[in-house]
Amino acid sequence: MERLADMGRQLPPFTRYWSLALLSTSIVTVLKFTSPLSLVFKPDKAFTTEPWRLITSFCYMNDFSIELLFSVWIICQTSQNIEDSFTTHKSLFPPLNRHQQFLLDMSLNKLKTADFVYYVFQICCSIIAIVSYGFYRMNLKVVFLTPVLKDILLYIWCRTFPDFDVNIFGIMLIRRVYLPYLTSAFNLFLTREFLSELQAIIFGEYHRIYMLFTHEYFWVIYISYAIGHFWWFVREFAIDGLYNTKDTVQRSVRQKTLQDYGVPTSSFIRKVFVVIVLPPWYWMILHDLKGIPDDEDQVLEEEANTGNVEANGEENGDGTQIDQIANWNETGVQELGNHQEHGAVHEEEIEDI
Repeated sequence: MERLADMGRQLPPFTRYWSLALLSTSIVTVLKFTSPLSLVFKPDKAFTTEPWRLITSFCYMNDFSIELLFSVWIICQTSQNIEDSFTTHKSLFPPLNRHQQFLLDMSLNKLKTADFVYYVFQICCSIIAIVSYGFYRMNLKVVFLTPVLKDILLYIWCRTFPDFDVNIFGIMLIRRVYLPYLTSAFNLFLTREFLSELQAIIFGEYHRIYMLFTHEYFWVIYISYAIGHFWWFVREFAIDGLYNTKDTVQRSVRQKTLQDYGVPTSSFIRKVFVVIVLPPWYWMILHDLKGIPDDEDQVLEEEANTGNVEANGEENGDGTQIDQIANWNETGVQELGNHQEHGAVHEEEIEDI
């Protein structure tokens, strides 16, 4: 038990609590404290009298079993790898000076978990929207949303890091980019309805081909790949590759060149993508960063004029992001002042700070 507890503590926050929720709901249903039917997603009830289904449908997968433990292990591996490497790309932000970039980097590091939770929240909202549309327009019923979210995270992880090899049960090595398709095929051949339909087609009942590819388990695959590819494309490819770049220096040079030649630098599509992807609290942080100078003398002068920022932050005491920015600002100014007392501060040293 102690070893399992240590393994749980090593998981990042979201992955740890999500896995714990999956195990807890399975135990609760096995002990008959509640029915699985009250946890799954039913749009006609979730949007009216039973709103808890919007959350529990992502926290329940199956009753407690070996199959559930294996699924939770896969979820831990996939979600942990994404959460550990997750960061809000700097390409989402406008060009900043060195002092502003220093404060923004501290915010990105502190809010890493919140950013990932917001990203998963957006994916969950996409799942709910598409499944609800299919329920009301096409009479399509997908009640278990956890497998859909699991497949989407697996797809995003494999597309983000496609060139690594994956060992399949010690038998074969495949590129990670092909892992989602192999997993879907493996799950299909474990589905009893799919095997019966496939057997009927083999024996000449070709009219079942349409029924086969419009069955619920195929719709789950369609939804998973469509949503997974959309969020991977928007976050990992479109903004960084097509409409922006992570290199802030290169981005500034490109924008200045376009301005010199009279080429419009604003991109409507990029702005839409930024609004979709960027967590809302960063808009407040960017607002607070405006007006923070880059020059050391101006920073010290601003500190002298505004007084003790930390004292003001303690008087407010509301724990808001604005207070955090103020405290970080004061820390950076004090470090710069200490360097001035010991001698001239070179530009490279300021960047290191």
